[in-house]
Amino acid sequence: MHKQKRNIILLFIYSFLSTFLLFRSCDTLYYLSRGVSSSKYIIFTVISAIVTILFQIPIGMFGDKINKKKILLLSNLLLLIGVIFYIISHSFVGLSIGIIFHTLQTLFSNGIVNSILYDEVNNKEEFSKLLFIKSIFSYTGYGIAMILGGVVADINLSYMYYISLIPIVINFLVLFLLKDIEVSGKTISFSKIFREARYVISKKRIVQYLLLYEGFLMSIITVMAESHPEYSQRLGISATVIGIYTALMLVVGIVGEYIASRIKRDFIKVFIFPIIVSLTLLMIGILNNYYGIIFIVLIQLFYDIQYNGMLSILHEEVSSESRVTMEGVLSLITSIFAIVIGIVTSIILKFMSIANMYIVIGVLLFFYILLLYLFYRRNID
Repeated sequence: MHKQKRNIILLFIYSFLSTFLLFRSCDTLYYLSRGVSSSKYIIFTVISAIVTILFQIPIGMFGDKINKKKILLLSNLLLLIGVIFYIISHSFVGLSIGIIFHTLQTLFSNGIVNSILYDEVNNKEEFSKLLFIKSIFSYTGYGIAMILGGVVADINLSYMYYISLIPIVINFLVLFLLKDIEVSGKTISFSKIFREARYVISKKRIVQYLLLYEGFLMSIITVMAESHPEYSQRLGISATVIGIYTALMLVVGIVGEYIASRIKRDFIKVFIFPIIVSLTLLMIGILNNYYGIIFIVLIQLFYDIQYNGMLSILHEEVSSESRVTMEGVLSLITSIFAIVIGIVTSIILKFMSIANMYIVIGVLLFFYILLLYLFYRRNID
């Protein structure tokens, strides 16, 4: 029991440090400073999606079979390599290599911490509470990094990346302190894990709905995350202020996690709030002024409420041996959507403003969620 509590605390610290990356505050402005145009940096989303499609399922199954401590260490190493490429690169190609390593890091770490936490309690309600606590650590690290990143970016954009190397190195020490993380699927073959995941997807319609709606929603949120710093810069907002309101997004994200833990009906979390996200995107595009920043902040609140609900249901429906694989399936679906959304938005940005792009993707999201719900409404309470 003491060892389990120690591991949970260490994983919370790991979650804090892994989000304490200053460059995430204004990475888009860094890309622009390196000569990458608006339409091209959206292509980074497509590159990341292609890497995910190629490697997500094998890595996800690998994560269900191999010692999770080693996977987290490998993930941290890939992040270190990715940041080094960001620092030394002065071209689209070099930055793309950094994106590839960063994406691989995300694929290896995706779902590992959540899977360990769920195994500690094996209960949807308790897992939701642990997600809330983990989110506090993650959002605190992210929020502090966003504020500092914005301040540092106004001094020198490159400094954001140099300083981000510090928490990455410290995380190696944290991970070495983790004790005896069991491999829940060590006696189960890859083929059996795959067969179970395929069975769950084919037979459980609620899982189909979750994967299809969350995949589309996450791809759109990814595009928004890439573009909102430039949206703000065009309004005359400094990097410091961008960092501050991005940090505020994390504060409301914590509130969203708490609200989600209190909402009992899945219908509200996995249908109503995705619809609210689409309407919020519309408001950002329509306003196209300082008030639009308020809705950029609020979108984090609404997104986190639905994500908490989606993840709790998904983990409840899937056995411990296949949870990482199933989150891998979600990332794969997200990546397929991201390629389409990334190409579409890149084309849109050649002819329209970022504000008009938000209006287009907001409308697409609204009708997609509505049609998907009408098809699966009997499977959602």
